[in-house]
Amino acid sequence: MDLNLKVAGKFNKPPFELWDFATYSRYTMEAFPSNDEDTMNYHWETSHYKKELGDLVLKSISESSQDFGQILTAQNINNHLASQVNARLSWSKADFDIRDFQKTGFTLVNDILIDDEIYFPKISSVRYRNVNEVDSGKALEVTGSDAYIIYDFDDVVNGDLVDYVGMNFSCVERKGKASKIQMFWWDNSQQWFSEKFSVTSSIEDGLSIINLDNDKNWNSSTSIRSIRIDVPNRTVCGKVKLEGLFYGSKAH
Repeated sequence: MDLNLKVAGKFNKPPFELWDFATYSRYTMEAFPSNDEDTMNYHWETSHYKKELGDLVLKSISESSQDFGQILTAQNINNHLASQVNARLSWSKADFDIRDFQKTGFTLVNDILIDDEIYFPKISSVRYRNVNEVDSGKALEVTGSDAYIIYDFDDVVNGDLVDYVGMNFSCVERKGKASKIQMFWWDNSQQWFSEKFSVTSSIEDGLSIINLDNDKNWNSSTSIRSIRIDVPNRTVCGKVKLEGLFYGSKAH
């Protein structure tokens, strides 16, 4: 995206139109045939698509249709990638195992590389302090100071194998400019959450990453069971959304 804009600016030309067709949709999530006699409508196999899907690609580009694919701009790229993370979670949450590593489908954004491995922990329970669920559970209204959300997981994770924690964050009712969150983690060696086992990070709307690969306390925590997110003060955000929490391991 940056290179496209840079080259366009250098030659005083409009940037090339960029599309993402590797989205989660009814076309790309087509089920495999249950027997050798049946075939798929849009794909020959896992890597090559048929003319029928190619025609849909051409139609989207020529007619600027949003039925299939997404036009990418500097303004929507982060939110688009974040939506794909959530789509991945929705698609796989029924049988996702915290010990499984799955390949991502997005390109470079906020230190995430296409070859990074991410996985979504199975959340067993969610607890709140000074936040109330509103908007059908999608938004959280901050009602007091020291507001936080605790995510308890079915399985433990070894912090030394995880380089960052990611999430889709939105400040729905923004009242201040900067947003910061503090993330705590709890493992079997701790009695409860403590400042020693926490990091504070600036956060922006869209896909946000908390880098942890150089944090000694995170790397030494070998059985992390819960994560606590202290959300921005209500003087900054009246309501917040946190979705699609995942762990990431950088490609080496």
